[in-house]
Amino acid sequence: WPHLLEHPKQTTDLSAYAGERLLLNFWAPWCAPCKEEIPLLNSQLDAIRAANVQLLGIAIDSEENVTDFSLRIPLNYLNINAEHRGMALAKQLGNEIGALPFTVLINSAGEVEKTHLGELNASLLTTWLED
Repeated sequence: WPHLLEHPKQTTDLSAYAGERLLLNFWAPWCAPCKEEIPLLNSQLDAIRAANVQLLGIAIDSEENVTDFSLRIPLNYLNINAEHRGMALAKQLGNEIGALPFTVLINSAGEVEKTHLGELNASLLTTWLED
């Protein structure tokens, strides 16, 4: 899977997470299901961390819109604003139609283990973390 997320002001090297399970959540401020999903992710942080999974949000919108959104709905986990470049990564990871939200679980070998298009729910997330 690709290792770099490029943003005009920064590049994030995902190889820093090599050997770890990684939960990537692609979202956007204009996405209604994303707005519902973020509080769920916030509330499940302890369970995510207890499963030795790193949660990384990947925002797909302008920096200004993401910042404004985060003032209304807190993002209690690391988020990268990939702007519209994030959709290219999402497509490489299996999101062929380009819809949001899109969540990917990557195993410690760097392989895509699971993908989910649409809003996550607590039972699905729990199942993913237990596998």
